[in-house]
Amino acid sequence: MPAPTIGSALVRVEGVEFADLERALRVRLPSLALAQQGEELPAGDGLRAFVDLRRTSPTQVQVALILADGRAYFRAVDTAGEPPARPVAAALALLIAAIEDDSVAPDQRDVPVPPAIAEPPPVQSDVPKDIISKTCPEVLPCPRLPSPPAPPPAPALELGLVRYDGASFGLDQPLAGVRGAVFGLGLDLRWRRGAIAAVEVRAAVAPVDRHTLARVRVAAGAGFGVRVRAFELPIVGLVGVEWWGLTGGEVTVARAGARPLVGGGLRLSPGFWLRLPAVAVRAGARAELWASGEPGPDGPRKPLLARPGEPALAAVGGVELNVGLELAVWFEPGRRKRTGPKGKVR
Repeated sequence: MPAPTIGSALVRVEGVEFADLERALRVRLPSLALAQQGEELPAGDGLRAFVDLRRTSPTQVQVALILADGRAYFRAVDTAGEPPARPVAAALALLIAAIEDDSVAPDQRDVPVPPAIAEPPPVQSDVPKDIISKTCPEVLPCPRLPSPPAPPPAPALELGLVRYDGASFGLDQPLAGVRGAVFGLGLDLRWRRGAIAAVEVRAAVAPVDRHTLARVRVAAGAGFGVRVRAFELPIVGLVGVEWWGLTGGEVTVARAGARPLVGGGLRLSPGFWLRLPAVAVRAGARAELWASGEPGPDGPRKPLLARPGEPALAAVGGVELNVGLELAVWFEPGRRKRTGPKGKVR
């Protein structure tokens, strides 16, 4: 096993200039950290040493080198009448090299060590030795959490019961404006890819000259529904037949007859839906553009209602905009509500 190196030295001089000695040692031992007695010894690796230099005569310097482990070496350096720094530095460099090579025996062992170079005592640990000697258990990786269950696939076919209420507005002249209140019921079929088939019954009522104009329409159609997460936009084209009548009073049909109206239109129902264990509920707005009239040889005509010899009071059909709110409950045909072992609906 190689001998430890000497990393730092604390020097006490008497009759020798420390600055000259330090310069001479820097050339020969550049890695050796030096400090004069009274200064703080630099921290470093290797053994600490105490060097005592005393000039006993004009031509001789006594050298004592004590290591922190208690070994001591003594030398007498002949300066031959020249400044002592260079020969003393050369002698110290040779002695330190021999000590590090373990090629020279100490002159004394277990000598008192100056406190300035004594090694600090080891830090005492309060942890019992039997605990220190125990090794840490192997750290196991955290178990992987189970992945959440995949959402159920969309049903192949859904059946929706639709209820809507709103108002009707005439868009064409004559007699554009409010046409009354509307309410209706519908049945929609929606396939998985978004195709929709619809059938519905709608009723409308409006006051005319202290009487009530009643209209009932049956329509059917098809379309497509766009569904993105909880948002849905069904777009359905419809065709239908509408029966109407006015009870009592002196108001008569001033134009066309009293036959049923035939028409068609486009329905948009943007809304949001929520899927529950057994059904899905959907709520949203409803907007419908509808055009209708009484069939005739010259094309569809819009009936007008008026007193004899007076301007028209109301119109039936024409181009109308129906707006309102819609609520639907959707079922999956053939699906039964199943319960798990804890009574939870699956």
